[in-house]
Amino acid sequence: MPSLSEPKQRRHLLGSSTSIRRLLERRWLVVVLALTLTGLGAAITGLLFTSGITLLRDWRLDLLNEFPAWLVLPALGAFGGMLSGWLVANLAPAAGGAGITHIMGFLRH
Repeated sequence: MPSLSEPKQRRHLLGSSTSIRRLLERRWLVVVLALTLTGLGAAITGLLFTSGITLLRDWRLDLLNEFPAWLVLPALGAFGGMLSGWLVANLAPAAGGAGITHIMGFLRH
């Protein structure tokens, strides 16, 4: 394994703390704004997720009041599986598969 040159080794030992400190000294307002927007986005995502779960729960209970459980529950499971498969196939094909072979390949090389 090649050794690092003196300046690179010093930078490597210092880590990213100096670059973070430099960023905060120069552009602290941008960093604060980015962190605030990230927190706001996470809060909105959490609220939308909770609202969606509540809406699906109520819809499932309404279906169970109208139809027998032996019909509703497998139908919802099949629909969820088909929706998940479609999303992976069309929107995120890299998310398909178990991932074990990719991890093992990464660890070996």
